Amino acid sequence: MQPVDERLLETLDEDGGWNPVEWVAGQVDRHPLFVDERLRMLADADLVAFDSTRYQWVHISSGGQLYLRGERRQELYPHPFDVGRATRGIRG
Repeated sequence: MQPVDERLLETLDEDGGWNPVEWVAGQVDRHPLFVDERLRMLADADLVAFDSTRYQWVHISSGGQLYLRGERRQELYPHPFDVGRATRGIRG
């Protein structure tokens, strides 16, 4: 995980609802494409989830909440190998 990943999780946790990727990018002052890539990686690691009907909407998962509380050791869970794996089957 990169330092920005925890900021993304914290941002989603603080808001608590579904948010568009562009909004999240603005909250962490990063480019939306970069944030989308990082969120896809976090989704592949089961830390966030994307809405299946609204491609660009995301929220923190229960796994992400556990991680932020220190109750989940991420190294024990599957993680993405690359962006290609994390975004496989996603069309934007």
